[in-house]
Amino acid sequence: MSGAMRFLEDRGIGAAAFRYGDLEAGAVAAVNCVGDIVKDGVIIAGALGDDLRSFVDSRRVILEAYPSNRDFFSGAGGSGGNTVLGCLITNAAFDKAGAARPAGQGQDAIARLVRPATLFLTATRSLPCAPEPLKRP
Repeated sequence: MSGAMRFLEDRGIGAAAFRYGDLEAGAVAAVNCVGDIVKDGVIIAGALGDDLRSFVDSRRVILEAYPSNRDFFSGAGGSGGNTVLGCLITNAAFDKAGAARPAGQGQDAIARLVRPATLFLTATRSLPCAPEPLKRP
């Protein structure tokens, strides 16, 4: 493992859910230590540098390792795996095209702060949904 990736931070899992009338939605995210949390263009959490105080740019480290075929994403090469894997879950009756928009919006929201990240959406299709956004009461 390269020096820059020796001091990776903790991992965890989080979940949240809500109900709005008959609509139910939730999210679960598994987070591990390869990648950075970025706010206003500044890394605020991620792999620590050799001084154990500053952060390294995980994207830079991953790209520098690319020519040597080191795989940071599957766990091969001692990295432990990817950074964020999330899933949105709902009872809304999305078809494939209808699910693309909220899945893309969720992916974009995570990608603004966490790099790299992947998000999926799954729907039980038990509640018919309209293409227009829900109106608040």
